[in-house]
Amino acid sequence: RSQKVLAKDDNRWTKSCTHSQPAKGFTCGLWNLFHISTIGSSKQESELYGFHRGYDVSSHHVAETIRNFVAYFFSCDVCRDNYLKMYDTCGHDHCNRLSSEISINRDKSDRSHMELSLWLWEVHNSVNSRLMKEAALRQNREVTQDEILASMFPTKAMCSDCYLDENMSKWDDVK
Repeated sequence: RSQKVLAKDDNRWTKSCTHSQPAKGFTCGLWNLFHISTIGSSKQESELYGFHRGYDVSSHHVAETIRNFVAYFFSCDVCRDNYLKMYDTCGHDHCNRLSSEISINRDKSDRSHMELSLWLWEVHNSVNSRLMKEAALRQNREVTQDEILASMFPTKAMCSDCYLDENMSKWDDVK
Protein backbone atom coordinates (compact mmCIF):
# COMPACT_ATOMS: atom_id res chain seq x y z
CA ARG A 1 0.00 0.00 0.00
CA SER A 2 1.18 3.48 -0.76
CA GLN A 3 2.19 5.98 1.93
CA LYS A 4 -0.69 8.21 0.89
CA VAL A 5 -3.20 5.42 1.51
CA LEU A 6 -1.60 4.54 4.85
CA ALA A 7 -1.71 8.16 6.01
CA LYS A 8 -5.34 8.48 4.89
CA ASP A 9 -6.33 5.26 6.69
CA ASP A 10 -4.83 6.46 9.95
CA ASN A 11 -5.43 10.19 10.27
CA ARG A 12 -4.01 10.09 13.80
CA TRP A 13 -0.47 9.24 12.74
CA THR A 14 0.83 12.62 13.93
CA LYS A 15 -1.27 12.79 17.10
CA SER A 16 1.76 12.26 19.33
CA CYS A 17 3.20 15.51 18.02
CA THR A 18 0.06 17.55 17.36
CA HIS A 19 -1.72 16.68 20.60
CA SER A 20 -4.91 16.91 18.51
CA GLN A 21 -4.27 20.58 17.67
CA PRO A 22 -4.41 21.34 13.94
CA ALA A 23 -1.28 22.89 12.42
CA LYS A 24 0.87 21.89 15.40
CA GLY A 25 3.66 19.38 15.52
CA PHE A 26 6.46 20.60 13.26
CA THR A 27 8.91 21.10 16.11
CA CYS A 28 8.05 17.74 17.64
CA GLY A 29 8.49 16.06 14.27
CA LEU A 30 11.85 17.79 13.87
CA TRP A 31 13.00 16.49 17.28
CA ASN A 32 11.89 13.01 16.20
CA LEU A 33 13.96 13.32 13.03
CA PHE A 34 17.00 14.45 15.01
CA HIS A 35 16.64 11.60 17.50
CA ILE A 36 16.28 9.04 14.71
CA SER A 37 19.34 10.51 12.96
CA THR A 38 21.50 10.32 16.07
CA ILE A 39 20.46 6.75 16.81
CA GLY A 40 20.93 5.65 13.20
CA SER A 41 24.35 7.26 12.97
CA SER A 42 25.45 5.51 16.17
CA LYS A 43 25.36 2.15 14.43
CA GLN A 44 28.83 1.06 13.42
CA GLU A 45 27.64 -0.04 10.00
CA SER A 46 26.45 3.55 9.40
CA GLU A 47 29.90 4.86 10.24
CA LEU A 48 31.54 2.31 7.97
CA TYR A 49 29.09 2.92 5.13
CA GLY A 50 29.99 6.61 5.07
CA PHE A 51 33.68 5.98 5.67
CA HIS A 52 34.04 3.71 2.65
CA ARG A 53 32.36 6.28 0.43
CA GLY A 54 34.53 9.17 1.60
CA TYR A 55 32.03 10.72 4.00
CA ASP A 56 32.67 11.65 7.61
CA VAL A 57 29.80 10.35 9.72
CA SER A 58 31.33 10.79 13.15
CA SER A 59 29.11 11.84 16.04
CA HIS A 60 30.61 15.33 15.87
CA HIS A 61 29.77 15.58 12.17
CA VAL A 62 26.16 14.52 12.75
CA ALA A 63 25.81 17.07 15.58
CA GLU A 64 27.24 19.79 13.31
CA THR A 65 24.80 18.80 10.57
CA ILE A 66 21.87 19.10 12.99
CA ARG A 67 23.24 22.46 14.16
CA ASN A 68 23.46 23.72 10.59
CA PHE A 69 19.99 22.46 9.73
CA VAL A 70 18.61 24.43 12.68
CA ALA A 71 20.65 27.50 11.69
CA TYR A 72 19.49 27.58 8.08
CA PHE A 73 16.05 25.98 8.02
CA PHE A 74 14.31 26.36 11.38
CA SER A 75 11.95 29.30 11.06
CA CYS A 76 11.24 29.86 14.78
CA ASP A 77 13.71 32.67 15.56
CA VAL A 78 13.64 32.19 19.34
CA CYS A 79 13.98 28.41 19.05
CA ARG A 80 16.80 28.70 16.54
CA ASP A 81 18.68 31.30 18.59
CA ASN A 82 18.36 29.27 21.79
CA TYR A 83 19.61 26.10 20.08
CA LEU A 84 22.53 27.84 18.37
CA LYS A 85 23.55 29.59 21.58
CA MET A 86 23.50 26.27 23.42
CA TYR A 87 25.43 24.47 20.67
CA ASP A 88 27.97 27.19 19.93
CA THR A 89 28.92 27.43 23.62
CA CYS A 90 29.50 23.65 23.86
CA GLY A 91 26.19 23.09 25.64
CA HIS A 92 25.90 19.82 27.51
CA ASP A 93 29.65 19.39 26.97
CA HIS A 94 29.32 18.20 23.38
CA CYS A 95 32.73 19.66 22.50
CA ASN A 96 34.32 17.05 24.75
CA ARG A 97 31.76 14.26 24.47
CA LEU A 98 31.33 13.96 20.71
CA SER A 99 34.19 12.55 18.72
CA SER A 100 35.36 13.55 15.26
CA GLU A 101 36.95 10.14 14.93
CA ILE A 102 35.32 7.14 13.29
CA SER A 103 35.94 3.98 15.29
CA ILE A 104 36.31 1.19 12.75
CA ASN A 105 37.21 -1.62 15.14
CA ARG A 106 35.11 -0.67 18.13
CA ASP A 107 35.37 -2.88 21.19
CA LYS A 108 32.01 -4.15 22.53
CA SER A 109 32.67 -2.34 25.84
CA ASP A 110 33.22 0.99 24.02
CA ARG A 111 30.02 2.98 24.44
CA SER A 112 31.29 6.23 22.92
CA HIS A 113 29.05 5.71 19.89
CA MET A 114 26.05 6.36 22.15
CA GLU A 115 27.22 9.80 23.28
CA LEU A 116 25.49 11.66 20.44
CA SER A 117 22.09 10.11 21.19
CA LEU A 118 22.53 10.71 24.92
CA TRP A 119 23.69 14.27 24.32
CA LEU A 120 20.63 15.07 22.16
CA TRP A 121 18.41 13.46 24.78
CA GLU A 122 19.88 15.81 27.41
CA VAL A 123 19.44 18.80 25.11
CA HIS A 124 15.83 17.91 24.37
CA ASN A 125 15.03 17.40 28.06
CA SER A 126 16.61 20.74 28.95
CA VAL A 127 14.54 22.46 26.25
CA ASN A 128 11.38 20.80 27.60
CA SER A 129 12.26 21.93 31.11
CA ARG A 130 12.96 25.50 29.98
CA LEU A 131 9.68 25.63 28.06
CA MET A 132 7.82 24.35 31.10
CA LYS A 133 9.40 27.11 33.22
CA GLU A 134 8.57 29.77 30.61
CA ALA A 135 4.93 28.62 30.48
CA ALA A 136 4.65 28.87 34.26
CA LEU A 137 6.23 32.33 34.17
CA ARG A 138 3.65 33.50 31.62
CA GLN A 139 1.01 32.33 34.10
CA ASN A 140 2.73 34.31 36.89
CA ARG A 141 3.63 31.25 38.91
CA GLU A 142 6.56 28.99 39.71
CA VAL A 143 6.92 25.73 37.86
CA THR A 144 6.56 22.70 40.10
CA GLN A 145 9.07 19.89 40.35
CA ASP A 146 6.33 17.49 39.22
CA GLU A 147 5.85 19.54 36.04
CA ILE A 148 9.57 19.50 35.29
CA LEU A 149 9.78 15.75 35.89
CA ALA A 150 6.74 15.21 33.66
CA SER A 151 8.51 17.06 30.84
CA MET A 152 11.45 14.63 30.88
CA PHE A 153 11.82 11.67 28.55
CA PRO A 154 11.60 8.90 29.30
CA THR A 155 9.23 9.43 32.20
CA LYS A 156 9.75 7.46 35.40
CA ALA A 157 6.63 5.48 34.49
CA MET A 158 8.22 4.48 31.17
CA CYS A 159 11.59 3.52 32.65
CA SER A 160 11.82 3.58 36.42
CA ASP A 161 15.35 2.12 36.31
CA CYS A 162 16.75 4.66 33.83
CA TYR A 163 17.35 7.42 36.36
CA LEU A 164 19.77 7.20 39.25
CA ASP A 165 18.33 10.10 41.29
CA GLU A 166 14.91 11.47 42.23
CA ASN A 167 15.36 14.66 40.16
CA MET A 168 15.96 12.61 37.00
CA SER A 169 19.22 14.44 36.33
CA LYS A 170 21.48 11.37 36.39
CA TRP A 171 20.64 8.28 34.40
CA ASP A 172 21.87 4.82 33.80
CA ASP A 173 23.07 4.98 30.20
CA VAL A 174 23.33 1.21 30.02
CA LYS A 175 19.53 0.67 30.23
